[in-house]
Amino acid sequence: MPGAHAKHIQFPKAATSAIYEGSLAAGQDAEYVIGEEKHAFLFLHAISADAHLKVSLHRADSGEEVKDGHESPGYWSGRVPETLGYLIVVHGADKPAAYSLDVESPREVHWEANNAAELSDEIPAHATAAYVLPAASRLTAEILSGPQDAYVTLDGLDAQPIVQAAEQKRACDVAMPGGKSSESILRIHQGASSRSVRIRIARNQ
Repeated sequence: MPGAHAKHIQFPKAATSAIYEGSLAAGQDAEYVIGEEKHAFLFLHAISADAHLKVSLHRADSGEEVKDGHESPGYWSGRVPETLGYLIVVHGADKPAAYSLDVESPREVHWEANNAAELSDEIPAHATAAYVLPAASRLTAEILSGPQDAYVTLDGLDAQPIVQAAEQKRACDVAMPGGKSSESILRIHQGASSRSVRIRIARNQ
């Protein structure tokens, strides 16, 4: 159950992720609370240069842990089972450690009748907007308008990279790994200015 010092997760306007930093004494935990709707996708990553940390997710009403399929204890990703508050716990190690917690809650995208969709968001400078795309075997994405230094990345729900940040792509046409029709996460990485970004995505089964 959330403790008195649990922090509430808040995303910057139009952004879908936030990073929280702190330090833990030996054996100390840090707690955060977030509200999510049923079946919303959530991604958590606890990072520390000082120790190997674990992150876990729990129902805030009962304290029951919500399991995922990740083998790495520093990651959690999956869909939450119910509409309610959830407790995020960064578990401390046996020695003091500074840490950062990356929390991401992508928006769901639904295809239109033509198997395409257009998205538009006013994204803060250097922020990221993420979207869960419905299953497709091949995807195209193109930034139609926005800062010239904005770019897209694409990952599978298992965090397998498909279009990587190093490529700095404003448009892509890619097949899903293994030729499977599967969901994916598209991220728009905003440039140095806070401006509206419009993007078109489409699937080709």
